[in-house]
Amino acid sequence: MTRFCKRGECDFPQLAKLLLKLLKCSVTTLFLSALINVTALLPLSQHAHSETVEPLQQGCKFPTRQYETRQSQYLEDNRIGEMVPLYRWGSLTGANMIIEGLNKIGLKYNRLSFDLIEPWDRNLPIDLITSTYEITPAQMYLVEGLLEHKIDVCYILEFWTRKMIEDYERAPDGYSRFRNEEEVNRYTDYVRFIVSSLRGRVKYYEILNEPDVTLFWNWVRLPDYINLIRKTVPVIREIDPNAKIVVGSVSNLAFKEPQKYLFGIARSSVVSMVDLVSFHPFFGASPAIDLYYDYYYGYADLVRELRQVLQFNGFTGKLMATEMVWRTSMNYKLDEPWVYSETVAAKYYARGVITNLGLDVIAGVGGENVAQIPTLVEVGQNLCTAMAGHQPIDMRVKIAASYDGPIAYCAFLYPDGNRMIAIWTDGVAKDEDPGVATTITIPSLAAARVTGIDILHGVQQDLEFEAKQEALVIQNILVKDYPVLIWLNGVTTGPDYTETPGDGFHRLWNLSGAKPGPQTESDRDGDGVPDEEDWCPDWPGSKKMNGC
Repeated sequence: MTRFCKRGECDFPQLAKLLLKLLKCSVTTLFLSALINVTALLPLSQHAHSETVEPLQQGCKFPTRQYETRQSQYLEDNRIGEMVPLYRWGSLTGANMIIEGLNKIGLKYNRLSFDLIEPWDRNLPIDLITSTYEITPAQMYLVEGLLEHKIDVCYILEFWTRKMIEDYERAPDGYSRFRNEEEVNRYTDYVRFIVSSLRGRVKYYEILNEPDVTLFWNWVRLPDYINLIRKTVPVIREIDPNAKIVVGSVSNLAFKEPQKYLFGIARSSVVSMVDLVSFHPFFGASPAIDLYYDYYYGYADLVRELRQVLQFNGFTGKLMATEMVWRTSMNYKLDEPWVYSETVAAKYYARGVITNLGLDVIAGVGGENVAQIPTLVEVGQNLCTAMAGHQPIDMRVKIAASYDGPIAYCAFLYPDGNRMIAIWTDGVAKDEDPGVATTITIPSLAAARVTGIDILHGVQQDLEFEAKQEALVIQNILVKDYPVLIWLNGVTTGPDYTETPGDGFHRLWNLSGAKPGPQTESDRDGDGVPDEEDWCPDWPGSKKMNGC
């Protein structure tokens, strides 16, 4: 999670600290209730957007129609997941709500733990904070139910002891975990218990969550984390050799310390022992926020640099970007003050997921009351269905548009030979965006049918296209500030067609290579009212009410 803290204490007023604790302690309960209250009870037809549904192509004679989504159990892997744990006080009803909620959206993996992922609330009894050698019937029911619905489990191997908490209380400055072999051995013993209990049911085991965070008794110094990986991997391999092992899981990658920690892992020899390296890339990051501007546009290059360093040190696995979140007034958090309207947040979620999938990175969002926000649910359902079975590819695409800002796109291959292009204007997202008329040309490729999918509004439309000089040409596509998906059916390729599996993300600056500077007018809530004129700059509103 994004935090502005020194070791041990956050620089907030006492009231803010209390509110932060309440938010953290209640997030799972709120999420669970939201799964029934929203995803199960609200028909998609009642989901409201500020934008009206318009054709995906100017002058197209074909009508739009609803895009039909499917649940997780009927989808191939889309490499999109969520994080919803179930702690020991969780019930069978709560477990079932998690299963039904994730299945309804179409997610294909869930990050979970039976131990608290962030047990900072000192109001909790210490017995609820510390790890126990026990798995409740509800927790096992959750794991079995996820598998039954074809949702993979990514189990976060957290571990907390009374001694950790007491040691921190005695000397909070500079405290860190796993600095001695006794503590490491206690961890590997606990890992042995968890993996033995869940053998054959878990696809991924993740060694700790955000070990770089120095808050309270969480921190693990980098050399100690590397040593912990070295000692833990053989234990997992011995008990469950088919399981994949994930390391890293560092906090907000926009900041230098998490980057330094992650690249420290990448430069160590232990990466050759594991299958995935994970990180948490987006906590409200967008070009609308000056703090995040350079990071947002430099993210793809950062991922590519990380992959290169990892491969140089013997890593042959995949990257995993999880806990992505763009907050609205419905899941506001004190230490992540970047709040967007529901529509704008949904657009950034879609960009974040597609950007990572296009970079050949497994994508995941954070369990931050997402299911309480109908637009996010609908966009999630549309993305999960559309991306089922994809493989990212780099293919030649020519883009022509009269647009001054950046345009991003990536391409995907499907098992039936169809291709799909995701394309969007990659500037500051707004509630209302009329789109930019764009021509897409794909050399040495032909298609029997071309369909556009609007993931924000849940509609699709057959598109008009033509063949010109052995190229497929689609004119007047309305490219908007969220990914529009262009589905190519019945594809045949010519002798000059080329595509490469893997990273196929591209961003075109002004279609001429010129990169603009940061936005001169800040609008951090994304409601179209500049902050200087906005009476409520952190809460999206209307222009008529001065942004409130």
